[in-house]
Amino acid sequence: MCIRDRQNRHGYVVELGTWLGAATAWIAAGVRDSAVDRKAHVYDRFKWDDKNHTRKAGRRLTRNMLAEFRANLGPLIEYVVPHKGEIAELVWTEGNVSLIIFDAPKRAKVISPVLIAFADYVYCGTILVWQDFTHSSSYQIPACISRLGDKLEFIDAVPGSTAVFLVKQSWTPAEVSQEALAPSRWTRDEIIAAWQRWLPLLPDEMAA
Repeated sequence: MCIRDRQNRHGYVVELGTWLGAATAWIAAGVRDSAVDRKAHVYDRFKWDDKNHTRKAGRRLTRNMLAEFRANLGPLIEYVVPHKGEIAELVWTEGNVSLIIFDAPKRAKVISPVLIAFADYVYCGTILVWQDFTHSSSYQIPACISRLGDKLEFIDAVPGSTAVFLVKQSWTPAEVSQEALAPSRWTRDEIIAAWQRWLPLLPDEMAA
């Protein structure tokens, strides 16, 4: 049984993949309005890809990406700590985490080191929000989550492609290693079983 640790209910908030800060602004506002005494920690490469990002943003960035991010957040920047670098190289030692928003990790080779980084800092009651969970090109996300079995409980589907999970039990680094999560290790029966697990939990518009 998962009994939430009340002493950990005010753990850190982490966002992985902030891009230009649209979602981060909401996170920062939540930190501000809840009077939590810990800033949210947000991670991104903050490196502009002129071809792909210009198309996504609908404009060409005229200053460096981190400066744009800070400008977009305005006064809310005081509620977050931005970290620039490769998310796969993330090292976390701040303390227990109550909420992690996953955007950038979409492949097992990045999902694995991220889950390892937080293995000692999640607890019963930590919330994991996985963007692009039902995005077809990001199929490795639900595959990796399946490997965690009953350690996570599906609790909600957000319109679009996002799924929300409750941590019932922490994982070990070995359980989320590159070898454990490698797509090449999946058998046909495991793939079918994993998809059959998720489909009944998702609304029709996300199940496709």
